[in-house]
Amino acid sequence: EWDAFHISSLQRYSFVQAGCGSYFRPAVSGCGLRITWQTMIPLTKEEMIEHGLVQPLVPMQQNKDEVSAPVPTLHLPERTKVLCKRLGLEAGKHPKANIINSYKCLGLPQTSRGSLNEKAALLEQEVDEVTSRLSKVLEDVGVEPDQALTLPQQVDRAAQECGMESEVVAADGLKAKVDLLFDAAFPEAEGDFTHSKYIRLYQQHQIRPSLPDVQSATRAVLTQWARGKGLLEEVVDQYVDSLIQRSLASQGPQDATRSVSNFIVKLWTDNVGLAVQGRQVEFCSILQEVVRCDSLGEQGHLSSAVILCRALNAHLSQRHRPLDELVWPGGPTAPERPLRVPGMSGEARSTEAWTTFRITGMPRDELTEGGFYDQLGKAVAIDDRRFRTKQFLASSFMIDVALGFLARIPAHLEAVLLKVRIDRDSKCLHVGYLEKMTSCRGEHEHLYPPFSVFSVGGVARPRRDAAARGSAPLGLQDCWVVELDAAIDNLTAPLGLPLASWS
Repeated sequence: EWDAFHISSLQRYSFVQAGCGSYFRPAVSGCGLRITWQTMIPLTKEEMIEHGLVQPLVPMQQNKDEVSAPVPTLHLPERTKVLCKRLGLEAGKHPKANIINSYKCLGLPQTSRGSLNEKAALLEQEVDEVTSRLSKVLEDVGVEPDQALTLPQQVDRAAQECGMESEVVAADGLKAKVDLLFDAAFPEAEGDFTHSKYIRLYQQHQIRPSLPDVQSATRAVLTQWARGKGLLEEVVDQYVDSLIQRSLASQGPQDATRSVSNFIVKLWTDNVGLAVQGRQVEFCSILQEVVRCDSLGEQGHLSSAVILCRALNAHLSQRHRPLDELVWPGGPTAPERPLRVPGMSGEARSTEAWTTFRITGMPRDELTEGGFYDQLGKAVAIDDRRFRTKQFLASSFMIDVALGFLARIPAHLEAVLLKVRIDRDSKCLHVGYLEKMTSCRGEHEHLYPPFSVFSVGGVARPRRDAAARGSAPLGLQDCWVVELDAAIDNLTAPLGLPLASWS
């Protein structure tokens, strides 16, 4: 093959030299020439395990763009028998019974939606995830996977090595047992984005998810979240169906990227809520709650949410967008509609130039002496004032729009006005203006992704106390004011910055 492509020598770890001229590339990137191995027949997973090339518990999948021998598709009965074998269950003749038993073994709630093949595929994914996490636990305690043992037997073995037999026995279902072991083996660092499950999952998903993937993730997030709230499945299904249909409405002919962007923005800004304990909870609030929690027990839940975050972030990122597509708060004298000048970013009308506004609720001790924002605002070094949010941060060009959210602040929380300032010259590479695609016109929303970086400029107390306000509705004079400076680029800031529990 080297002769066929005129490669005269191979210098390992440095360069590939082509004999037909001075042509150098780093070895890690290859020589740039496509090679087709006509005589190489890919090994199956079973053959690789048999020859000791991979460990039995290593999950594998075929890349979508990889050229390989066709993978035979098992019929449903054989497929469910393989699933039962992996779980150490005795397989029956009927696929439906095998699927029900697999759900019970994993400790997952059964769903009435989807075909048996779809349920089998979902269970296979869950087993792959459980297997992957268990293999990391075994590796951490120095135990070689034993191919002769079933998955439950491997779990029992890991529990013995970790000294957690009683805790694992008490856990309901194989998934919960492995999650418990994984949590003990790899404890998360509190208040540190570096070790969060979000970033681990975020790095596993593609940068621009497809529209079907985003729709599936939407259904998964809402279904799992609502199940935790005890909502009726049929009510949730109806809400999800209508939400997806509204977000797909008015999507004319457009390329795939714009189609996903349009869908995810309409989804995020949809203002029809799901009824929960007498109140209406909008989709954006549900997604925010899932992202904030980052809890091990909701691993599959968070994984689906990260797909939606990926889709939204791809729309928000300014790194590869034409300048004339970008919109910035231009102040009260800017045009109501942003100027569209080729090669230049536009400015739209806002209450203050290069400033957006957000109303939120916080506990008083986050703001007073020694609180999170108070400490950061008093730091001497600018770098010591930085932090990351734990959720999306939505703001508006117009302060009146932000103040409209005061009515949503619970009585036990302090009303806080966040004033977010953007550098006029360097701007911000990770924020997006949603007005063009939004489901709620007139909000002039400027949205930052989860774990965005800000610096605290200062904290000011309300100009009116609760006694003076009496029974009057909350107004601007009743708000704490926190000045924030948006970072120019999230990617250049340290991952280990403090995380704000409230923003």
